[in-house]
Amino acid sequence: MEQTYISREALKKWLTQLNGGGRHLYAPAAGANGKVDFRRVKSADEVAMGHVQTTQSPKGIAFPRVEKLFSYTKEQGKVAVQDYDPTAIPETVLFGLHPCDAAGFGELAAIFGWDGLRDKPFDERRKRITVVSLSCTKCDEYCFCTSLGGSPGSAAGSDLLLTPLGEEGYLVELATDKGRALVEPCAALFAPAPAAASKEAALAKVPVRFDVEALQQRLPALFD
Repeated sequence: MEQTYISREALKKWLTQLNGGGRHLYAPAAGANGKVDFRRVKSADEVAMGHVQTTQSPKGIAFPRVEKLFSYTKEQGKVAVQDYDPTAIPETVLFGLHPCDAAGFGELAAIFGWDGLRDKPFDERRKRITVVSLSCTKCDEYCFCTSLGGSPGSAAGSDLLLTPLGEEGYLVELATDKGRALVEPCAALFAPAPAAASKEAALAKVPVRFDVEALQQRLPALFD
C-alpha cells in the first residue's frame, strides 16, 4: 500500500483545507459534558485525537436517523411525487474514526444490499463520504477487534489510514483512489514516509478476548 507522511502541524493545515469548498468535515470532538462524539467541526482545533472510544459510532453520518426520502405536491386532486434528490448531499470527510468503526461501514453496506435491492439514499451518501481513519495506539478492556479478525491498524473500510509515529507526525496509508484525491491537491503538506518507521510498534496490543467460532456455535441454542 502506498505510504506518505504528515507532521502534526501540517495535519492541522490539511484539515483546514479539507473543510473548505462546500465540503463537510466530521470528526470526534468533545462536547460540553466532556464526552467525545462525532460531529461536524469548523476548525482543526475542535478535533479530539486521544480518545479510545466515542459515545456514538459514526454510522449516523451515512445513515441519519431522519432524512427526506421524497416530497409530493397535491393540486386539484392530483398528486405529483418528487423522488429522492442526491444532489443535496455534500461531499464529506469523516476523520479520526478507528479501524473498527471503518470496518463497520462494510457490514452496514452488506445489510442494505443483502437482497440485491440497493438503498439509494444510503448508497449516494457513501459515495460522497471519504473515510480517514486513525490507528489505535491504546485500548481499554472493552476493545475486541482482534477477536473478530481485525486489528488496531487495519485499513479495511478506510480510504486513508493515519498511524501516529511518536509526537512528530503520522504515517499515512493511501488505501483507495478517494483517499489519494484528498492528498494530491495538498501534496506540499506531505513528505516521504520515514524509512525506519515502524507502524506495528506504535499500535495498541489488543488481546483476543473470545473465540468467535465457538460463539457462533452457541448462538443458535439461545434463540427460542
